[in-house]
Amino acid sequence: MDVLEICAEKLRTVSDRARYRDFYDLFIFLKKYDFDEEEIIEIVKKKELRKPIKRDLIFYNWKIARQQQDKVTAEIYVKEEISNESIEQMITGFRFTEIKK
Repeated sequence: MDVLEICAEKLRTVSDRARYRDFYDLFIFLKKYDFDEEEIIEIVKKKELRKPIKRDLIFYNWKIARQQQDKVTAEIYVKEEISNESIEQMITGFRFTEIKK
């Protein structure tokens, strides 16, 4: 699986569940590789979508995931400090409001 596809999977994942590690990983991928959002969305659309990916749902999951932050960041061995505000800016910066097939 290439890095762009992993990034697309992480985007789908943060819409499906509330785990801090997924948000952390997505942020790192987007920062390091500077992918075009449209490329990611096109890959997401090719995958099985059981439900639409919604930015509002991603924000909801982020609020839940922040509660796990201290525990999870202690388990990340190669880590970069990322502020909650940075992750919130990432989510706010998504140009889509909903992705569906």
